[in-house]
Amino acid sequence: MLNVQLPPYEQVRQAAASLAIENMYAHNDVIEKALQIAEGKADVEEVIKELVKKHERP
Repeated sequence: MLNVQLPPYEQVRQAAASLAIENMYAHNDVIEKALQIAEGKADVEEVIKELVKKHERP
């Protein structure tokens, strides 16, 4: 097996495709945040906190 580093957008595309295979779909904002993380523009823990706060139930 080749050890090839995929570009960030391809990593996120493959993750979203894997979710879709299992009938699980990510919101666009989740995909955008995943891309920011893959590109090193955002911190994972901060993004998780932000998304939980945004999508938490009242």
